[in-house]
Amino acid sequence: MNKPLVFSVAAMAITVVIALTVVVHAYAQPTTTTTNATTGQQPPQQQVANLSKIFSQDKALQFCLTPGEIAGSPFPSQLSKNPCISRVDVLYQSPHTLGLSSKYVDIIWKAVDIAKTQGYKVDGITSYITRSSSDESGSVNVLMSMSR
Repeated sequence: MNKPLVFSVAAMAITVVIALTVVVHAYAQPTTTTTNATTGQQPPQQQVANLSKIFSQDKALQFCLTPGEIAGSPFPSQLSKNPCISRVDVLYQSPHTLGLSSKYVDIIWKAVDIAKTQGYKVDGITSYITRSSSDESGSVNVLMSMSR
C-alpha cells in the first residue's frame, strides 16, 4: 500500500477517534438542575464566549498574507477582504467541553491559555504526523480536549 495513503488514512482515523471522544465526553457529563426555592425558577445558563470568533480576531493565532502575496494570488479581491486565517480550529464547543485542533504546536498553547480564561481545563492531548507524497518530513497535528 502507498505510504502517503497509509499515513492519510491513519491521520483520518485518529481524527475520528478524537472527535468521537470529545462528543462522548460532552454527552457523558452529568447534568443537574437547581431551582430557586423562593421563585421556583431555574438559574440562567452559564454564558460561553465564542472561542472561534476570539481566535479569528487574535493576531497571535493567525497567519496573514502580505500585500504582495495577495496581489500575486489568483483571488486577490477575496483575500484583500480577509487576508488572515486562524491557525487554531475549534472542532467542538459547549458550556462543558472544548475540542481544538492545530498544525502549529506552539500556537495551540496560546489558544489553550485563552480557553483557560473561560474556565476550561486540559483533559487530553493527542499529536500525530501526516505526510503527503511531496512532504517527506510531514507535519505535526495536535488535538486538544478540554472541559469545565
